[in-house]
Amino acid sequence: MNSTRKVLLTLLVLATSKGFCQEVPPDSTRVGQMAPDFTLVSLEGKPIRASDLWKKKPSVFITGSLTCPKFRQKSPPLQALTKEFDTKANFLLIYTLEAHPKDQTSPYAQKIWITPENERAGIFYDQPKTREERMTLAKTCAQKLKINFPVVVDTLGNHVWEDYEKRANAALLIGTDGRILLSQPWMDTAELRVALYDSLRRQ
Repeated sequence: MNSTRKVLLTLLVLATSKGFCQEVPPDSTRVGQMAPDFTLVSLEGKPIRASDLWKKKPSVFITGSLTCPKFRQKSPPLQALTKEFDTKANFLLIYTLEAHPKDQTSPYAQKIWITPENERAGIFYDQPKTREERMTLAKTCAQKLKINFPVVVDTLGNHVWEDYEKRANAALLIGTDGRILLSQPWMDTAELRVALYDSLRRQ
């Protein structure tokens, strides 16, 4: 093997071992891209269109489910953030498929995955099989966590979840032009707060 081929092989091995050959995030949720529009039904039975929200104010869309312990843990700081930006930004929870159902494999693992946090809290729920079941579980979640901002329920085909990161607790900040300003695979309210103030200053 000549020296050039040895160098190329070494670079390839290093790139693979360093994680350069990682899956690229979906185009739909890259910063600067137009956010995917959608219309979903709220807990009150009213249709809410995403673009109707972001045309008026910067908007934060969050994915979550009752069986996601990270979402439950982050709910108090999230609700504090919604109060801080009450008249300045829109917030919307997209209730998705359950992260850790007790009757099926988790969508994030190849096994039934009941977390220690769910065991301690007694959070044991099946994956909803009908729209009505998912709506009921979303209402239970809103009551348990005392969610103080609008909640919509994703379709059983999980179309919005697929467009918005396919994550248990993602958060996206959308500007009034419909472009994604911040995309978080895991919601970080401190970073969201900074990004919200920055987007408001730019208006």
